[in-house]
Amino acid sequence: MQRHPIVLYLSCILGGLLLGTLFLWAGESIRIALQPTLSSYTIEELREQRLRGFSQQFGSSDGSGSQLNPDQTYMVYGYLPYWNMSSANLHPAQTHISYFGLFVDESGRFLQEPVGDGMGFRTFNASRYSALEEAVLLQSKKLEITIVMVQSDTIANFLSSTTAQDRLIEQLKVLANPQPISGLNIDIEYAGQVTPALRRAYVEFIRRVAEEIRDPINAGISPNQDPFHLSIAVFGGSASNANSFWDLVSLEPLVDSIIIMAYDYHLRGSTIAGPVSPLFGSSSDRLSEDIMRHISDFFKIIPGEKLVLGIPFYGYEWRTVSAVPGSPTFPNTGAVATYKRIRELLLRDDVHEQWDTTTLTPYITYQEEGQTRFITYENSQSIAFKLDLVRQTGMKGVAVWAMGYEGEYLDLWEVIEQKLR
Repeated sequence: MQRHPIVLYLSCILGGLLLGTLFLWAGESIRIALQPTLSSYTIEELREQRLRGFSQQFGSSDGSGSQLNPDQTYMVYGYLPYWNMSSANLHPAQTHISYFGLFVDESGRFLQEPVGDGMGFRTFNASRYSALEEAVLLQSKKLEITIVMVQSDTIANFLSSTTAQDRLIEQLKVLANPQPISGLNIDIEYAGQVTPALRRAYVEFIRRVAEEIRDPINAGISPNQDPFHLSIAVFGGSASNANSFWDLVSLEPLVDSIIIMAYDYHLRGSTIAGPVSPLFGSSSDRLSEDIMRHISDFFKIIPGEKLVLGIPFYGYEWRTVSAVPGSPTFPNTGAVATYKRIRELLLRDDVHEQWDTTTLTPYITYQEEGQTRFITYENSQSIAFKLDLVRQTGMKGVAVWAMGYEGEYLDLWEVIEQKLR
């Protein structure tokens, strides 16, 4: 059977990256003998070796790893959670800002309680959101709204009720009409038992949303407005599981973008310490899944110009048995570690950034009150590798979860701007 061209393409990228990883392993032996921490020179060796592999496979004359289409413009989509409204940065790299979000109950109504996720609706109707609108318009960015459902029972009940869906769709039409909102992101994250009926119900709901929201007559949108952008968020492994909640083949023609949540490969409750967003590692004895394997499966069924790679501005930390990747964690010690927290920890004399050569991700370990702490995360180098993947495969862009986790440290945005803008 003839292999899909993009699968062959990804195989070439895989070969180039693995060659670079082998190069780093060789450099690692030298590094251990000469110095106690991974040097930037060794990281740069990895990058240059990998890009030389790209240029050999794809004919880049300058070996720069430049994208296949030099005229392509990329979407840089930033999720802005209601709880980070006061700490997030608007950066030149961003093209789209999506307010996160409006949470929906099983009746199709927005949660509005003054606690928990009801604060998403309340913040949306407060002065902080108005200030965001003004800033986004001033900087000529696109402003979107994320519609959120994450409880499996709530999702199942909502999708079984035509009345609830009608109610939500009418509210979405109201959101779609006034400027400056230019798009909706549907983030329905079902993690329960999937049935064929549930898959069909989700597809039918998105079909109805697309018909009502993207049709100017149905939505009451001026024909002079830009086309309304409709996207969905999906789990990183959804294309690798034929029975996942998302029927991607049926959903693809209904939406403009599919945002791949290529993170949370480990969680705060994980029993071993590992990367939140591993580019590689599924062939090792530590991981069963990685981004490269999942992206390859997406490209078998979805055109690259609709795929947006999610990247995290956070990691996870645990108390662990030892200071090596894959160490067992202690129960109930996991927590989210924002990039801001990680950068502040790296200011300590006893905390040093280390590199996981299997997954191409950084981590740090340190001692706290006689206990070993382990944090895995993303830095500008690991994100640069993922951005090169986006460029070389012709994906639509990236989506950042989440704005505000970086604090005042802007180097992650700067590498995105350098690579994609």
